[in-house]
Amino acid sequence: GIGFIPAKPRQDNSLQDGTKRPLSEQEKSVLRLIAMAYSNVEIGGKLLISTKTVETYKYRVMEKLNAKKRSDLVKYALESGLINREDGKLYKGDQLTMKNCVQGGML
Repeated sequence: GIGFIPAKPRQDNSLQDGTKRPLSEQEKSVLRLIAMAYSNVEIGGKLLISTKTVETYKYRVMEKLNAKKRSDLVKYALESGLINREDGKLYKGDQLTMKNCVQGGML
C-alpha cells in the first residue's frame, strides 16, 4: 500500500532582507473572496479548487500577514486595495460587515 507521506517542511515567510514574502496571485484571489464574505466552499467553486486547497491558501495568507482572525484579513484586503467599500457585505459568519468594521473603529 501507500506509506506515510510527510508534509513539506514549513517555509520561513521572511526573505533574506527580513521582509515578508509577498502573496501569490492565487493567495490574493482567495483573500479577496474571503474578505467579500464567500465561504470556503463558494471560493473553491469560483476558483475551481477544492475546499481543502482554499483552507491551505487561507492558512498561508494568515501566516504571511500575521493575521489572527478573518477580520484581520478583511482589514488588510481593504487597506491594500484588494477590495473596496463597494464590494458589499463582509464576513457574514461572525456578522462582521463593513458597517460593523467602520462603527467598531477597525477601519
